[in-house]
Amino acid sequence: MNNFIYKPFINFIRANMYLIMLVLAFALEAFVVQELTTVHIHNNTINSIKATALRALIDLFFAFFLTTIFYGKRKVILYLASILEFILSLLCMTYYNYFKAPITFKAIATQFHEFLAIINVVTSLINPVIFSALIISLIIKFYIINNLRICNYKNRHFHGLLSLIFLFFLIEISIKTISSKYEFLEIAQPRMLEAYGYLNTFAIASIHETEVENVYIAQSLYDQRKNNLAVDIPLKPFKNLIVIQVESMDYSVLCLKSNGKKVMPFLDSMKNHSIIEKITKNDIMGSASSDYNIIVGAKTSKAAPYYLHPFFNFSKLEALPKKLTKFKSAAYHGCTGNFFSRRIPYMEMGFQKIYFLEDLEPFGFEKKFMGINDGDVFKFAINQLNTNLNDNNFIFIITLTSHYDFMMTPLKNIYPNGQDDTLGKKYINSINYLDQCLLELYEKLPDDTVIILYGDHQSYTKYDGAVENEIPLMIFQKGNDIHNGTISKINNKGLKLHDIHWLICSIATQE
Repeated sequence: MNNFIYKPFINFIRANMYLIMLVLAFALEAFVVQELTTVHIHNNTINSIKATALRALIDLFFAFFLTTIFYGKRKVILYLASILEFILSLLCMTYYNYFKAPITFKAIATQFHEFLAIINVVTSLINPVIFSALIISLIIKFYIINNLRICNYKNRHFHGLLSLIFLFFLIEISIKTISSKYEFLEIAQPRMLEAYGYLNTFAIASIHETEVENVYIAQSLYDQRKNNLAVDIPLKPFKNLIVIQVESMDYSVLCLKSNGKKVMPFLDSMKNHSIIEKITKNDIMGSASSDYNIIVGAKTSKAAPYYLHPFFNFSKLEALPKKLTKFKSAAYHGCTGNFFSRRIPYMEMGFQKIYFLEDLEPFGFEKKFMGINDGDVFKFAINQLNTNLNDNNFIFIITLTSHYDFMMTPLKNIYPNGQDDTLGKKYINSINYLDQCLLELYEKLPDDTVIILYGDHQSYTKYDGAVENEIPLMIFQKGNDIHNGTISKINNKGLKLHDIHWLICSIATQE
């Protein structure tokens, strides 16, 4: 009996050795990439092993299903499948390295505009070690396919169907496991959706999309009610409040010297007259969600920026333009309003005037790389402010020139052409240019104007003096020393980006 079972099994392995090797190669790459980019949430070792084993089985059956489908065709299809897996693996790894979160169903479905905007810098985001490892994996698969004999595998359709049934069964087990352990409110949290692998994540996000998004919306509305700040700043009466979200700003650059020069001499000169705080790093969606944190005062989903959710009614939110009733509001950004679909949400959140790339170009400003340089945006904002000096003005500006991979910089004062041969040096040049723009803006502002400046996320680059996981918050008032002011969290936890919302509210309502 044993011999009856053993011999056909051995014969099958011998006859299909390269096929089995190919299935394992596909499955192993998918498993490794998934493990490196999946959020692990289990404190219990046994549960962690179970979740990992479940992911491995899903990858194996998925690889077997795809391979048996293409096995009877020409080898070129298997070659194309290998290339496709290489591209998808590289995409998953690169996305995770940049956003520090797994790529999600919602992100794939909604972030096409953003991909087009950075397509010419995508290569600079790719980790060379990861790229090399995936190339080696691709070569191995090509070698296996080259040695594969396309023979008459009679039962391949049956085995493929069987593997598909097992695949759905395992995904169903995974979903039921999550549902049995956690309330739906917890299931809908991003960390849950990212903890059980890509296929499971996409399945849950697809099946429960509306419910998941409703939980995010409810969470956002709940967070809005939380004001954990105690603010005491000796401000003079003011009419103008300017909030600037700086692209890719590290805390360490404020007082940094590089190549014998101060990187941000203007902000460095302001430090003794200002309040400076460290913000614990924002790993939600980087610049895709930071402005939402500030304008709304709520945490965001890791699945995709709220702005990209077509059914999210932003007019329900008590955003800053609606809260600051005595101020006229305006928003400025040198990139297109389609980038993260900001235009309509900004209108619904109450900004009275909105200026994106397409609104600024008719005024004669030139697009460079992703959009219009910060210096030009600042000049335009000042000109608009000067026409409303009799009013109270709330101005919100998102900078752009220091966007990864720092190719927009028109002036290179720290590292001239030829010396800016690393990303770190390019970043230093770009943030130094921004500092010059801030100085020019400051000099043209009316006295007593209050400026609140913060980094949307860290630069993710290496340079001498770089400190990871810290971004700055800086508050100053033209013509007034406020360095003795204090900002503290009532719950004694570190400042988060969404706390700045309440800081702005406190400052704007200060008599």
